[in-house]
Amino acid sequence: MGTEKIDQVDSFTCFGSISKDGGSSEEVNSRIDKAQCVFAQLKKIWKNRKINLQTKIRILAATVIAVIKYGSEAWALRKADEDWLDVFQKNCLRIA
Repeated sequence: MGTEKIDQVDSFTCFGSISKDGGSSEEVNSRIDKAQCVFAQLKKIWKNRKINLQTKIRILAATVIAVIKYGSEAWALRKADEDWLDVFQKNCLRIA
């Protein structure tokens, strides 16, 4: 930008992040951490036997899965990232 020098950084966050190597592992881990917090806040719902399974799954999709998916359109996923997301989702479904 003219005579102004621009610093090179290892990662950059703007509606998500992309690391220096082009991967999104840091962002995936960050999103899973945030989704775990949301999932934990809904603990009473998961333990409530009066709420049917279909309703719990809808709540899971509207809250926890929505947190994970935010900004995912720009992710460059590796197989390990996909596996980690799959494991997290299956664990949530198992508890719900």
